[in-house]
Amino acid sequence: MKKTSCIVAMAFFCLLLAGISANSAWAMGCSDREVSCCIDGKQSETVAKTKFSRCWSWKDFGCVPCHGGGKWSYAAEWCNDNYGQCQGKCKACFHDPGDRCVLKLTCWDKDGRQTCQ
Repeated sequence: MKKTSCIVAMAFFCLLLAGISANSAWAMGCSDREVSCCIDGKQSETVAKTKFSRCWSWKDFGCVPCHGGGKWSYAAEWCNDNYGQCQGKCKACFHDPGDRCVLKLTCWDKDGRQTCQ
């Protein structure tokens, strides 16, 4: 009986671990990130706001965009592709208290350059 209980417990643990690995965004609590599409990164020239889903990255040990290879430049590309007002000059901007910009707006351009606005 003891051996059976041990096997059942190990099977449960393996299934739990597999579920967490398969859905690490849920396990690590990655929420959607609201992003402003801002011309030249200026908050006063916000064209639109949208949300991007984020997934856990063990490589970056944090939440990254689920699409575009986990790069925020993907969000800037998306803004420029979907809003004609951007005319190719929109940056993806958001507040990220854990980032180097701290109290400022973090903005990413389509080439992957980060600025603090």
